[in-house]
Amino acid sequence: FPVSLRDISRLVWDAHSALLVILSGSSCGVRGGGGGGDAPAYWPSHGRQVYGGVRDAATGEVIGGFVVTRVSEKRFATHVVRNFLVQNRGGAGGDGAGAGGRETRTVTQFEFTAWAGCGDERFPEPADFHAFFAKVERQLGNNAASGPVIVHDEFGVVRPAIFCLIRSVLHGMRAEGSDGTSRGGGAVGGDAFDLRADVS
Repeated sequence: FPVSLRDISRLVWDAHSALLVILSGSSCGVRGGGGGGDAPAYWPSHGRQVYGGVRDAATGEVIGGFVVTRVSEKRFATHVVRNFLVQNRGGAGGDGAGAGGRETRTVTQFEFTAWAGCGDERFPEPADFHAFFAKVERQLGNNAASGPVIVHDEFGVVRPAIFCLIRSVLHGMRAEGSDGTSRGGGAVGGDAFDLRADVS
């Protein structure tokens, strides 16, 4: 995952991503997110913030970079949904795409907070993860024309890998004409969740 806040904004921008998924869990989330962990947040706790800009020594004005504005935040029992506006202002931290570097895009972020504590890879309750997964899929359906979803965990690759593998399996089943969500509580609620045995 990108090592700087500017890199994260640039990744979202260059990939034309409209959806981010965080799987850090309630006790090791990013600062400003659901868990209050030690990793820096790449979004403002309120209002807006410039990432990657350069401050002009003479005027004090921040030039270039990406402006991230938090539009909304809704908290649920197992996850948080946030909406942002991301503006590329050009200059040091951005390429100035759009009219005069003022192009703005909408980004939605889903943070799953029901995973076990930091460093504990026990799988969450299948029903909780299934509900979260389904909500992400619905959002993806609403943003079919956007770039790839960015899935990450501040503390490793196991959780994102599981998320992507489950999604790949379900999409493969649907492509073959199988209903991945109709039998035994769904493939996500059944066979695919046996993956947890490999990471417990």
